[in-house]
Amino acid sequence: MKLVMSSGRNREVVFLGVLILKDLLKQFFFFILLIAAVVLSFAMIEQEQETRTYIIEINKENKRQSKLEEQYQHLKLEQEVLLTHSRVENVAQEKLHMVTTDIHSEKVINLTKK
Repeated sequence: MKLVMSSGRNREVVFLGVLILKDLLKQFFFFILLIAAVVLSFAMIEQEQETRTYIIEINKENKRQSKLEEQYQHLKLEQEVLLTHSRVENVAQEKLHMVTTDIHSEKVINLTKK
């Protein structure tokens, strides 16, 4: 089908199908842009949610690491205390020739006044 368009002296013959196709292509381009904007918006929202989830996991792991470091420091302190006692015992036995007494050689002295 042909469409005759006239503006003053110039007459232009345009095929109606071509005109419709051009109009659809213009609208289709904007429709595609709209869909792309919506899809990208949802992708951005999903990415932000994933980032928040990772940040929460990182915070949990940091707290766990702090607790483990605290326990490690406590164990190191306890180890030092135990090593110090054994060191004192070793020095007493080796340098001062002290020995722990046998149960049978112990004598209990009562120091109460009568």
